[in-house]
Amino acid sequence: MVGEPGLSLKCQLFFDRFVNRANKRAPYPADWELFFDFICVSHHQESEVKSTDLYRMLITAGFPQGPAQQLSFFYKQGWSLLSRPEGYDQIPDD
Repeated sequence: MVGEPGLSLKCQLFFDRFVNRANKRAPYPADWELFFDFICVSHHQESEVKSTDLYRMLITAGFPQGPAQQLSFFYKQGWSLLSRPEGYDQIPDD
């Protein structure tokens, strides 16, 4: 485990769990579940890691460019979903 800047110890543990178990060429459904856990923990811990940082981290961990790019995209989208403001589900009366 190499500590990444911007990752808390807990985030690092979840990142390591994902990269050490995942099929790096084409993640399986169970791999995606581990990745989603990492996203949730990163959000809850208010990680400073951005999708571009994650891409570099995944490449360093041995992921090919294609899967690393896809995972980075989903990381950014996951943060967006988890960051929805209060009242996002209300439809205004016009």
